[in-house]
Amino acid sequence: MKSIFLKKVFTVVILCFVFLNVLGLFLDFHLRQSNIFKINLLFNTKSHENIVLGASKSLTGINSQLLSEITHKKWYNLSMDDTKSEMHILFLEVLNNLKKDPKNILLQYDRENSYYDTMTFFDNDYQLLPFLNTNIIISNYFKPKPNYLIFKYLPIFKYIYYNTELLFPSLMLYLKPEYTHRFDIKSGDYNYPNDYIMRDSLKVAEHKVIVLKNPIIFKFDSICKVNSIKLFLYTAPMYKVNTKTDIIRKEYFDFSNIYSSSSKFSDGIHIAHHTKNDFTVKLAKIFDAAYNTH
Repeated sequence: MKSIFLKKVFTVVILCFVFLNVLGLFLDFHLRQSNIFKINLLFNTKSHENIVLGASKSLTGINSQLLSEITHKKWYNLSMDDTKSEMHILFLEVLNNLKKDPKNILLQYDRENSYYDTMTFFDNDYQLLPFLNTNIIISNYFKPKPNYLIFKYLPIFKYIYYNTELLFPSLMLYLKPEYTHRFDIKSGDYNYPNDYIMRDSLKVAEHKVIVLKNPIIFKFDSICKVNSIKLFLYTAPMYKVNTKTDIIRKEYFDFSNIYSSSSKFSDGIHIAHHTKNDFTVKLAKIFDAAYNTH
């Protein structure tokens, strides 16, 4: 009797385990069909001729509609907050693989190191996980990272581990199918809900080196050159941060110290909402000048 009971318990456990992982596959499919994250737009929407890539400083610091009006080119902001250069090159690789190459890329870049970090699981990497089993580029991106085999072959675990980041948003899509996470579907831009004005003017000025001689930039350049894409890099405004580069690059624009007043910022690395249009105008004018002489 005891062995029969144990067999039944074991069978129930196995069936529950199989059911949960089938559910994980279904949740993956459900999320992939939506446009909830920026990565989804690469697969589910048309290609954009002109794109902005970067992290939160470009996600919240550019008015893409105004940029389009000034440059007479339609721009779409594919930036994601809490991301690194590794994610931005992945976006370009995916677009290239899908044959959705843009004509122009404006890349927000302020990297200080010269190595390519393949091991770290960055803050918003989880947004790519529903595509882990359907796209070879994304699969290769995760191979060196922690829990790759678990997330790949036991899909329910990504929803257990990232319950608030993946499970709850997937359920929210049933209530609001057009839900997007931290971006406007029309432009890709975003404003953080609380627009604080920075008042701390006592910060000591910092100095940093922007490493343009970098494996990631080499990879960007290689893909862009082969596919006739024009690549422009810029460093966004930061409060009391002075930068220099390791090499000279004519397609690089340094805006790091264009604003000296703390009232222009919401924190040390993000400009305030009311500064956004002014910076976009400056960026557009510099881009236009560089584009016309490129």
